[in-house]
Amino acid sequence: MIKVDPIEPDDSEWKEWRKTAKAACDKIKAADRIDETLYKKMRGAILKLFHGKCAYCESHIEADQRFGDVEHYRPKGRVTDENYNPVVVRGKPHPGYYWLAYDWTNLFPACKACNQPGKDPDGTAAGKWDRFPIQNEAKRATKRNDPLEPPSETLLINPYVEEPADHLVFDPDTGEVAGTTAKGWATIRILGLRREGLRVARLRAAEAAHDVYTQYAIALLTDNERERARRKESIEEYERGDLPYSAVGREAIRKARENAKKSL
Repeated sequence: MIKVDPIEPDDSEWKEWRKTAKAACDKIKAADRIDETLYKKMRGAILKLFHGKCAYCESHIEADQRFGDVEHYRPKGRVTDENYNPVVVRGKPHPGYYWLAYDWTNLFPACKACNQPGKDPDGTAAGKWDRFPIQNEAKRATKRNDPLEPPSETLLINPYVEEPADHLVFDPDTGEVAGTTAKGWATIRILGLRREGLRVARLRAAEAAHDVYTQYAIALLTDNERERARRKESIEEYERGDLPYSAVGREAIRKARENAKKSL
């Protein structure tokens, strides 16, 4: 997971959708009145903001996944805790954050493994779905005019407003991810970020990033300007977050750079 700057698109189609979405949002009184086709309409634009990747695990979202799910960070309907238990407010189930159904800053592209409910091989429940745990239920927003829970209260990293590196650490030698905070570990559990296939994919990305930096260093030593420029662009792709698993790729490059300095 990497932080993504919420830079809103500026094209005419997006602006027209924003107007339509705002008008529809103002009329919503409950989750059962949400128009699914409306919040999915800008799927392509939202995916582009995240470099064509799942907002959570950074896997490239393929066309055969129908370009992934349009995921609501704060669930639009039913809300459950980390264990899929319904959140109850004053004796009634939470109504969902229905007023954020068309809010683009609440919409993320997500792969099916991160978003849809399932179980890891060890039997642990995984998949975001309608889970949105917070630390203090007394601070949970339940209606349109309530202040939203600040990042300090939420237990799932929001890559629009938080730096995931403050909560997660990636090991380029193994492809593993670990939490450095309670929020980091909760995010890993909720999304199943330690699934084996994902670990292997991250490891391969780390190896590729390490090789890129090694070739860059060789080009510097041999004054191969053409190769240096080509490898520098590849390094910048990881820094920008363009490539799948850029978080672990950045760590692999950082480690390779440190090792290169030590050998000088």
